[in-house]
Order: sequence, then C-alpha cells, then structure tokens
Amino acid sequence: MVCGQAGIDRYARHGIQRRPDKFVILGRPQASGVRSVTGPIARKDPKIVLYAPTWHGLDEAVNFSSLERGPRIVQALIDRGATVIFRPHPLSYRWRIRKAVVRDIQAILRADKTISGRRHRWARRSTRSGRWPTAPNQSHALISDVSSVVSDFLQSRKPYAMVSMHASVDDFRAEFSVAETGYVLLGDLSNLDEVLDDLLVADPLAEARAERKRYVLGDFDGDESAEAFAGFVRSLVRGS
Repeated sequence: MVCGQAGIDRYARHGIQRRPDKFVILGRPQASGVRSVTGPIARKDPKIVLYAPTWHGLDEAVNFSSLERGPRIVQALIDRGATVIFRPHPLSYRWRIRKAVVRDIQAILRADKTISGRRHRWARRSTRSGRWPTAPNQSHALISDVSSVVSDFLQSRKPYAMVSMHASVDDFRAEFSVAETGYVLLGDLSNLDEVLDDLLVADPLAEARAERKRYVLGDFDGDESAEAFAGFVRSLVRGS
C-alpha cells in the first residue's frame, strides 16, 4: 500500500524492485478531512497562517525544529496583517527551554490579539486539542519544518513553507522531495521577506503543487482515500 506514485518510485530509487501489480495506491486516509483550496491566497483577507514547528528530537543531527526562530516568524506574519494559528509539537512542552519559547510566541499572539483584534489561536496545553484537519481547514497557508504535517497539508493544495535549519535551499529540496513545491525558509531567516511574498501573495508554485499532490498522495479528494482504504481492507477480508 502506498499513498501515490511517489511511494512506488521510492522503492525503485533505493534499488528495491517490485512488479507494478504489487502496489496499490490508496492516498493518505489520515488526511481525508483536509479540504481542498478554494481560490488563490492573494484574494484572502485576512490571511490565516498555520505555524506548526516540529520538536527538536533527541540528537542535533535530526533537529529540524524552527521553534526557536518562531518568535521572529510569528512577528513577521503579524506585521503583514496575518492571523496566526500556532500549533507547536506536544513534545516541545517537555523541555524547559522549548516550553519557554512556546510561551514567548503565545505572549506575542496574545498581545497582538488585544491590540489588533485579530483572532490568533494557540494551544493552551501540551496536547493537540481537536481533530488535526481543523487547523489546515481554517488556514490559508502553512509554515512548518521537516514533518508529516507538510504531507498532510499538501492534500489541501494550499501554499506552504518549510524551514531548512541546516541546508541551502537547493540541498534541502534535493533531500526532501515535498520541499520542491514549497517555499524554503533558511534557518537564519535571511530570506524571510522573500518567502512570505511568495507564500502569501504571488504563490508561483501553485500549479506545481497541485501536480505534486497527485504524485505524492494520489488523485483522491475528500473522503475518497479513506473509502479506498476501507474497500481494500474489505477485499483482503473477503480474500481470506
């Protein structure tokens, strides 16, 4: 079972040969509740951006988290008049330094909410309250890291940016294929303004992103992937 053609091609790239009839494309049932985009982001007013940084991991080699850059990212979004939904990884609450950053970001959002009236939202505890599709469906764009959050958000075909904490834009896209149709934000935030221009206004990757969605997640919309998965399981039961 694979989500899309990308899953089949991944086997071949790693030298694992399988006949085409051994694969079944079922999409990503977990993302079935994520609704598709309606209209370009440039027309959305106010723009709602989901910021969902991953956690820092247990080793610096796999630390893809942009959380410590979060205050600057969130402030830049506020400066552009965006409404922010902040969804830190629940594990970020378990480390004192990261928990402090989470609270700093919440304080920034709380202060702007009081001044501007914008309806920023954030989790008030270390659990992801509500079903996951709620946040993508309520937002117009995503800023995240190397995370399954991006793959799920791709279902919506809405614009997204990924933070590369260690690599150049080209190297990051070469390593993580989903970044090829995302706007890559460097870890030092030196290209933050450029990325936000693309993410929130021009969105030059819109067409490529729609094709990437079909390649990675199959040609499924709405509940079609969940239904395809359920149908496949029923066929296995009947076959047994």
